[in-house]
Amino acid sequence: MRVLVLGGAGFIGLHLTRRLLADGHDVTVVDDFSRGRNDPDLAALEVPVISADLTDPEAYEKIPHDWDQVYLLAAVVGVRNVEKDPGKVVRVNTMVVLNTLDWIRPEEKLFFASTSEIYAGGVTAGIVQVPTPRDRAGDDRGCHGAEVRLRGQQAHR
Repeated sequence: MRVLVLGGAGFIGLHLTRRLLADGHDVTVVDDFSRGRNDPDLAALEVPVISADLTDPEAYEKIPHDWDQVYLLAAVVGVRNVEKDPGKVVRVNTMVVLNTLDWIRPEEKLFFASTSEIYAGGVTAGIVQVPTPRDRAGDDRGCHGAEVRLRGQQAHR
């Protein structure tokens, strides 16, 4: 199976890529390396890596199509980033989703995962159930609630 991992240099993306390779899949990673480093663990996997800023619609021109699965894990994450510039976090994360939705073809299956900020400390405080029940998925929890709602609504269009 041909698999594309958007945000594949992040913690989850790297581990997902390892698992997909172990399961015998052909994997390509896309990342902007905005965390400031090219991870040697990713390089050791010897997979094709495309460096791209997914907030830029033109960046998608260098990403091929015909994927069996596309995993969208690219996002600005971390409480420090949210506290420092919540507008940037919402803007960047939303643009990545919108651009991906414009780019992806109907026959390509997209898996979208939110970031951990959706829980905004609610798990350790005992007020957020994990996994989150579907009837609570649209609740506002921290600054991330509006972003998740917007991204989810756009994905259903």
